[in-house]
Amino acid sequence: MVGVVGVFSTTIRTVNHRSLSQKGEQNVVAEPYAKRPKPSTYATPPEYAHLTTGGCMELIRMILGGLLVIGVWGAVHYYLGRHLVGTLTRTRHAARIAWGVIALHGVLAPILMMIRRGMPQGVWYHALNFVVYTGMGFVALLFVLFVVRDLSAWAARRWVHKVVDEDRRAFLTSSFNLGAFVTTGVATGVGLHNAIKVPDVKEVEVLVPRLAPGLDGLRVAQLSDLHIGPTLRGKWLEAVVERTNSLGADLVAITGDLVDARVSDMGHEVASLGQLKSTYGTFFVTGNHDYYWNGPEWVEHVESLGVRALINSHALIERQGGRLLVGGVTDLRTGRMAAGHSTDPFKAIANAPQHDFSLLLAHQPGSVYDAAKAGWKMQISGHTHGGQFFPWNFVVGIVHEFYAGLGKHLDTLIYVSRGTGFWGPPNRTVAPSEITLLTLKSAGTEPAST
Repeated sequence: MVGVVGVFSTTIRTVNHRSLSQKGEQNVVAEPYAKRPKPSTYATPPEYAHLTTGGCMELIRMILGGLLVIGVWGAVHYYLGRHLVGTLTRTRHAARIAWGVIALHGVLAPILMMIRRGMPQGVWYHALNFVVYTGMGFVALLFVLFVVRDLSAWAARRWVHKVVDEDRRAFLTSSFNLGAFVTTGVATGVGLHNAIKVPDVKEVEVLVPRLAPGLDGLRVAQLSDLHIGPTLRGKWLEAVVERTNSLGADLVAITGDLVDARVSDMGHEVASLGQLKSTYGTFFVTGNHDYYWNGPEWVEHVESLGVRALINSHALIERQGGRLLVGGVTDLRTGRMAAGHSTDPFKAIANAPQHDFSLLLAHQPGSVYDAAKAGWKMQISGHTHGGQFFPWNFVVGIVHEFYAGLGKHLDTLIYVSRGTGFWGPPNRTVAPSEITLLTLKSAGTEPAST
């Protein structure tokens, strides 16, 4: 908490300025210091030094939300223990052990999250993370099954007035509990396999009315939500890069949530991004998770690998006489955590040269509403993971209008990737990860320039 207090007691303004000379890209000019901040009683940890006032508020919301999650997480474990311990154990000693395992898992997850920033992330940490996060997926699915069972039983008792033999009820309850436990274990194993394998390539044809002939057939390889961190590491990313390179794309787009760790811990793990190959290069935009680990520092590191970061800016690509404007915006919500990083699709397209089609890289699908107002013709995003695993695949569709696949808002097309990696539980049961290959195809014969 001392670090958090330090964030609020000191006004901090960090500028990450790079002069950009490539054709069609805007220069982002940082304002000079108006006044030096007064010394603070508290020292601000380096990982929070990039935070703006808005970023501090975002951090407070994250902390309060985390405390709420910890409380709910503990209640879920107690609920599952009440259902399972009696079914899976036959002696008092075994029951104590079972309760101990449940309690240990219940406290380890929040503890691991809290110590991530302050402790070296060695082999023991990564191994423990993998086990605990796998258990989180198991707990989430099992909890849903038991809630459905309990609600069904409650409804039956309330509206179906029928005398039931208690021994039979106990047998059915015990059988359900055991069946749910085994089913969840199998589903977790399948989801784990799907999550850690190198994703399959998903090819998507995008029909564009009156697309310029020079852009017809242009191919964009999209990587999103890689989440390189304690569970997904450099070897896996190297395999993803190799598969992406085999596609022979015209350009590669990385649409945010690249990492879940500090540059000092994981910078070397993303080195293979510098090996991505395409005709016109690799472009990157920030996601919300990147800002949790000092977004500006990651932007600088990614650019050192030869990847071009688009911070509310654009670049022009010319292909066989066709002109493609590629733009990028910072994360819709957490970009404001860093000075000069508030998302702005209008700024990203301002003063753009004449072009035949415009493509915006934006981490969150919700950016499409302002992107359409700004005049972008297509947006590609990630963020949602397509729900990642049951039952969140149903929840994500309630939260996001566009959560997976191809869609359209007004005159702006949008494609949302299910993500290349995963976050949290290594589980992909109903929403497979993907390396996306988008191909622009003309749906008409007369090009229309902007």
